[in-house]
Amino acid sequence: MKKSKSFICFSVAVLCFAVLSVILIVAWQGGAFNKLTVTDITSYESPDGSYCLIYQQLGDPEWPFGKTEVRFALNDCNNNTLNTVDTYIQNDGALAHKGNIKSIEWTEDSVIVILQASEMSDKEIVIGYNE
Repeated sequence: MKKSKSFICFSVAVLCFAVLSVILIVAWQGGAFNKLTVTDITSYESPDGSYCLIYQQLGDPEWPFGKTEVRFALNDCNNNTLNTVDTYIQNDGALAHKGNIKSIEWTEDSVIVILQASEMSDKEIVIGYNE
């Protein structure tokens, strides 16, 4: 009798471990932990030197050929963050790089960024200075 109770307890423990492992693997592949690592790709300074736009990658691209989450952080000349915009690029699972930025236009009240990637249409991102 003791042997069967021990076996049942062991079996339940192994089953619980297996279920938790599957849940963690699915969450990891789904991108649940994707934004833990922020990597600066490049930065751009406004023509008058008042603002700095930082292009960052959030985590790794979704596996195997998914989107890559990116962030634009707009800072003032004192390095205070004024605004951030999170978005994504679809580039066949590739890492974000400087080539994803087609153009940047600095206006009176915002900066306009055009993103490009191989598997998406050009995407316009408007980041206001005072939002």
